[in-house]
Amino acid sequence: MGGGKRARRGGTKTVGIIGGIGPESTIEYYRLAIALYRERTGDGSHPSILIDSIDLRRILALVEADRRADLTVFRPETRARFLAIVERMKAQDDVDGVILGGTELPLLLRDQEHAGVPLLDTTRIHVEEIVDRMCS
Repeated sequence: MGGGKRARRGGTKTVGIIGGIGPESTIEYYRLAIALYRERTGDGSHPSILIDSIDLRRILALVEADRRADLTVFRPETRARFLAIVERMKAQDDVDGVILGGTELPLLLRDQEHAGVPLLDTTRIHVEEIVDRMCS
């Protein structure tokens, strides 16, 4: 049984992160998620977070091949590779959502969910928060 299924029994949701192009951004998402979770729960526990690191060379090669054809279109094979990560996280760890931890990922994965798993577009979340603060 995956970590997500165990965590859910205790009432905690499990989130996956598909890492950004650099490990620094992925580490920052992980660090912030833990800090905010602990701040909100106040019980000193950690959330259940799964990280799928991106092989920079492989991803850049895929994206470059796509962009040579058309800057706005990604090949189905490229999209399928990332969707397979979401499917694996759901099947193995029963994740409740996946953070798209790189600004390029929402361009590739435009749907708001896949296989019943919400895809959390960090760019959109950041902009919505900024606009909310500007309008309040």
